[in-house]
Amino acid sequence: MSLFSKKLPKKENSRAFRLAKAKTFDGLLLQYVTERTDSGEIVLGKGGSVSVREGEVIVLCAQEIVFRCPAEELSASDLLSGNGAIFTGVDTLCGRERTLVVHFSYYRK
Repeated sequence: MSLFSKKLPKKENSRAFRLAKAKTFDGLLLQYVTERTDSGEIVLGKGGSVSVREGEVIVLCAQEIVFRCPAEELSASDLLSGNGAIFTGVDTLCGRERTLVVHFSYYRK
């Protein structure tokens, strides 16, 4: 599988691109999740998964939902190492914008 085999829409701010990008993370297992704040990073939990259900991205840790955001509003980017991603969006659980760093558990492409 080559590096450019996944076809994503070209406009990064489009609804189609954000949905397609969110679906690439569906079902991945997580090692741990941190939240970036002004004072640093806070570990939210260890173990869990990322799910995309009915147009929403859901991050689970220790059988609890720690982040829920509509996929159209989520800004997601891969870490350079390929072992995680950065999710930025308005969390529907608390109503404020949050930035999470999710680290995948033994992720290989």
